[in-house]
Amino acid sequence: MIELIIDDKKVSVEDGTTILAAAKKIGINIPNMCYDKRLRPYGGCRLCVVEQEGNPRLLASCSTPAAPGMVIKTDTPKLKKARQTVLELLLIHHPLDCPICDKAGECDLQDIAYEYGKPEGRFIRHRKEMPPDVRGPLVELTANRCILCGKCVRICSEHQGRGALGFIGRGFPTVVQPAFGEILECDYCGQCIDICPTGALLSKPMKFQARAWFLEEKDTICPFCGCGCTLTIGTREGKILRSRAKEDNGRSEGNLCGRGRFGIDYIYSENRLKTPLIRKDGELVPATWDEALTYASDSLKAVMAAR
Repeated sequence: MIELIIDDKKVSVEDGTTILAAAKKIGINIPNMCYDKRLRPYGGCRLCVVEQEGNPRLLASCSTPAAPGMVIKTDTPKLKKARQTVLELLLIHHPLDCPICDKAGECDLQDIAYEYGKPEGRFIRHRKEMPPDVRGPLVELTANRCILCGKCVRICSEHQGRGALGFIGRGFPTVVQPAFGEILECDYCGQCIDICPTGALLSKPMKFQARAWFLEEKDTICPFCGCGCTLTIGTREGKILRSRAKEDNGRSEGNLCGRGRFGIDYIYSENRLKTPLIRKDGELVPATWDEALTYASDSLKAVMAAR
């Protein structure tokens, strides 16, 4: 075990643990935009920088392994200034459309901007002006809001194993798109939507349905197959508007298939059976649950008696 000090608190972690993970272990939050524990360390956004005693350089806590005897500071004037500068650079191209963005209320960029943002920016540059990129009925990509953190690209490749998204272009015009600008050919698991820290990737069926703070979330079991994946459904006024899987919640561990992610609205189909049916005189007729269970029990007993 390795012992280090973070913000005057001692913590012991296993060899190879990053500074960010060590801080999380003792309840210290370090802002970040490109980190996810399911993905390999990336160190792209530089918002998670920390100070190490005796080291003049700022360290990216998401990719720097903890070392014995480290003394780390996560909240100093120097760090605040560095994070403000990084945030300024991220917001150069970002549109000011929080009032109409579906991610508002659960947007990491919005939360960090509220904590570290400044009322005026020092950098002047034209924002990206690109229309929403709809390459299918389920996922909408808005490049204007993308900060190129790469989380969607990496989770699709490293975790889902599909590699359906990638970086297209170089420099300021870089965008995240399917390879060669083709249609999105993937599993439609929705991992990219859930992991996106901004409103760049959104669920098209959920768009403009309800704000995040209006949703009441409850955990349930996916009704499709026998795997028993845990769904976190968002409801408003009793109607299910979205389903997703939360990390470390249930046996699915944050993973869903396309049906569990986007097909939950089948429960409102007019063709769905809403009451038991019993065959009488060659026709299926509605019955109560007690009648159906009694009918099934009697039929099974008759089969067993005939053997």
